Amino acid sequence: MKKIVKTAILLLIGYLSSAQSKTPTPKIEYVLSMDQPQTHYFDVVVKASNLDAKTKQQGFLDFKMAVWTPGSYLVREYAKNVESVTASSGNTPLKSDKINKNTWRVRLQSNTQEVTLKYKVYAFELSVRTSFLDDSHGYLNPASIFLYVNDWRHTPSTLSVKPYKNWNTVSTGLKALGNNTFEAENLDILIDSPIEIGVQKVLNFDLKGIPHKVAMYGEAKYDEAKVTADIKKVCETATTVVGEHPCKDYTFIIHNILQGGGGLEHLNSTTCQTSRTSYENPKTYQSFLSLIAHEYFHLWNVKRIRPKALGPFDYENENYTHMLWFSEGCTSFYQSYILRRANLMTPEEYLTTYADEISVTEKPTGKQNPVSC
Repeated sequence: MKKIVKTAILLLIGYLSSAQSKTPTPKIEYVLSMDQPQTHYFDVVVKASNLDAKTKQQGFLDFKMAVWTPGSYLVREYAKNVESVTASSGNTPLKSDKINKNTWRVRLQSNTQEVTLKYKVYAFELSVRTSFLDDSHGYLNPASIFLYVNDWRHTPSTLSVKPYKNWNTVSTGLKALGNNTFEAENLDILIDSPIEIGVQKVLNFDLKGIPHKVAMYGEAKYDEAKVTADIKKVCETATTVVGEHPCKDYTFIIHNILQGGGGLEHLNSTTCQTSRTSYENPKTYQSFLSLIAHEYFHLWNVKRIRPKALGPFDYENENYTHMLWFSEGCTSFYQSYILRRANLMTPEEYLTTYADEISVTEKPTGKQNPVSC
């Protein structure tokens, strides 16, 4: 009798385990299109399917927009650019309401198995921390474009990009699945992977078996072979500082613009903006390479070695830390050090760079009476 009871219990446990394993896991699919780039609106569709029991029981599904993006330490309120939100399940419309500054709540019906959300995002600020679309190209900071389900932040997602007409290149650090479809293992990876869409020139080089791509947007006079070789020198030298490379691949997105500059680091990519004339004289070209060195070294300092307060990320609120002096300060030190080690900066230029930085630090009026900002 005891053997029969034990056998029955084991069979029951096996049945329950089998039933549980067959429960579909939540699924998230994004589709991005840009049929009228002159209007500066991206069109986004996000489909959430295989709703879990908790979601069905509570009767609603919340979609959120990040208020900031990693590497740019200010609240940006990206949700202000989201418009025309509609929700449905198959052919059945669902009620949706904006319940706070960055959250849209979709009300479920008793038989709802999936939710499709459609919306537009206005994108007309070309910076490394925002998104931009016109008739020449599209650039995305995913934090400012894609609504997400916070309870599903560890769920893999796919992104299908539908470029405008003759735009034939999509440059991003996301894993490519083919036909302009990409995969993100989780929300953090999706948000930390900027995307350039258009007809940009792509330069390529290999570093110890790791493919590197340099997507060059905008007209500029530069020697492709020299720029490729010099960026490779920077990357090789930066890698020797730590001795181990953390990526399977790496993507540079370079915006050659009329004036201005800056950069923003990401998990296996970076976006850099530089003047389109930067390549035309040694001083400005060296500044460009310094920017490349800075953002690339962030692969280790910030993306892998970071203040505890900056992870796990809270995309809805400020993330406070007193450690940016280390994250940015040490990286700024290494950017010039890397150029010197790569023989892209002479000893005299290296010393002059630090002399200038010391002067900038010591001379400002009121430095003895700092004001908090």
